[in-house]
Amino acid sequence: MDGVTNVKIHILTFVKIVVIVDIVAIVNTRLDKLGIFNSINKKFKCSQ
Repeated sequence: MDGVTNVKIHILTFVKIVVIVDIVAIVNTRLDKLGIFNSINKKFKCSQ
């Protein structure tokens, strides 16, 4: 039984790490998109 619970704990920690990495990646891409939009807006305002 100990081996099974150890495996379950390892799977849970792995899943948690994957979820955290996914969230960080999503947040980073959103921030990148916001940064791109902001730079485009600045260029657009400057050209006007």
